[in-house]
Amino acid sequence: MNHSKVEHILKANKVLAKAKAENVPIRLGLPGSVYDFRFACYNDSSLGNLKDGGSQGGFVIYLVDKNNNCSPIMWKSKKLCRIVKSAMAAETLIQVEAAEASFWLANLLNEILYAQNNNARSIEIECFTDNHQLYDSVWSIRPIQDRRLRMEVAILREMLDKKEITKINWIDKHNQLADCLTKNGASSEKLISTFKTKSLEF
Repeated sequence: MNHSKVEHILKANKVLAKAKAENVPIRLGLPGSVYDFRFACYNDSSLGNLKDGGSQGGFVIYLVDKNNNCSPIMWKSKKLCRIVKSAMAAETLIQVEAAEASFWLANLLNEILYAQNNNARSIEIECFTDNHQLYDSVWSIRPIQDRRLRMEVAILREMLDKKEITKINWIDKHNQLADCLTKNGASSEKLISTFKTKSLEF
C-alpha cells in the first residue's frame, strides 16, 4: 500500500469484479458430528515473485468431517517474513505458519468441545504441500544443507513427534488449492469448487 499506483487500483477492481461475478457463498457448518471433525491445511508459496525479491505465501484451512464434507475456516495470503534462496525454503516458511495456525484452531475447538470434559481427544491436522523436497526433508532424519532453514524443519518435525499435527502429505501441484493465493494467473477453479460443493473430493 505504501507504493501503490493506478495499475494496482485497476487490478484490484478487476479482482473485485471477478469475485462479484462468481457469487460463491462461504458457509460455515458441516452435517457430521462435531466429534468427528479434523483440519485439512493446504499451503503454497511462490519464490521471488515480489518486486523486492520477496516471496508470497498462502494457505487455506478447512474443517472436515468423516465424509470429506468441508468448510473453510481460515485463509491467508502474505509476503513471507524473509527473503529466501530456494523454493523449498519458501514452502517451509509458509508450512510452519500454516501448521501453527492449524494447531491453534485445533486447541480452540478442543476448548469449546471439551471445556467441561477431561476426556479431550487430539483433533487430527493434515497438511498438504506440493514441494517434494520439503516433504522428504520433514520425514528424513538427515540434516538439510541450508543451515538457516534447519530450525523451521526442526519445528515441523517436533510438531509431528508431539502429535500437534498428524501428517504432512505430498500432493500433485494440480490439486494444490492454495496455488491461486500466491501466483498471478493461477486457476482458482478447484478452490472455488470446494466452496460450492463443500467437499474435498477431487
